[in-house]
Amino acid sequence: EVVIEAGNGNPGGTSASFTVSSANLALGSLKAGQSVEKQITLTNASTSALHFEANVNGDALFTQNLKLNQIIWDSWQTRLGQGSTQPIAVKLSVPATYPSVGAKNGTLIFWAVPTN
Repeated sequence: EVVIEAGNGNPGGTSASFTVSSANLALGSLKAGQSVEKQITLTNASTSALHFEANVNGDALFTQNLKLNQIIWDSWQTRLGQGSTQPIAVKLSVPATYPSVGAKNGTLIFWAVPTN
């Protein structure tokens, strides 16, 4: 479990606090044309609603092919009310024409800001 807290620079002093149910998603071994999906859960631990977005860093396999709830990561967003949780399907698909082999690494980062 990862707990993220931030409160600096936010007008009004409301901070964003949330948890992610898994700090490490081992996606296993895949071949070209295959995909894998893992479930995680976001929990809003703040005293207000939060607007969430995500960022993915690392190998192009991740930055170009990772989806959250069936939406490419850089278009995904969600809003969670105070104390709410939401399951997130994290899916990685290896294109059928993917030319590379070997271990690939990526980092999925969730971030949030208080919202009304």
